[in-house]
Amino acid sequence: MNTKQIAIFFILLGLACLSGPLSIPIPGTEVDISLQTLFLVLPAFVFPLKKALLLVLSYLFLGALGLPVFSDGSSGIDVLLGPHIGFFIGFLISNVVASALKVFLNNRFWSTFINFSISQFVTLITGFIVLSIKQDSLHIMLESLNFIPGLLVKSLIGSGVVGWLRVKNLIWHEH
Repeated sequence: MNTKQIAIFFILLGLACLSGPLSIPIPGTEVDISLQTLFLVLPAFVFPLKKALLLVLSYLFLGALGLPVFSDGSSGIDVLLGPHIGFFIGFLISNVVASALKVFLNNRFWSTFINFSISQFVTLITGFIVLSIKQDSLHIMLESLNFIPGLLVKSLIGSGVVGWLRVKNLIWHEH
């Protein structure tokens, strides 16, 4: 990694760490709205898969160590392994999905938007499936539908950021 790539890695890691504590509770649901899915899927568009996964694992490690980086400023191994573990697993899976889809989709804005949307949906659905199993409530799965508009807005933002990073030649291409 060169200096620019290292800087981008730590900027994205910092944004991911800040996005959790800045979450907004949704009354009547088990999940907050935050920019976590945006900043934890974005690495798949900027880095090769191994580096993207390293960034997400770094985020999870910092949270497990006690830094308040998870939703609502929570932290600790008990939070990481608690009811929201599906979302944490989803962050990793979504990077794999986004990296795989990059191979098949072009670099145009709407292709990136579709990829971002699918990848964020993977995080949400993984999280809500595990949460509904842990809470023994299918109602929680229905709650996931409330998050789709926000997912689409974050996909628009993410696609714009990726386009800007491409123009600035800040996307790491494997050679």
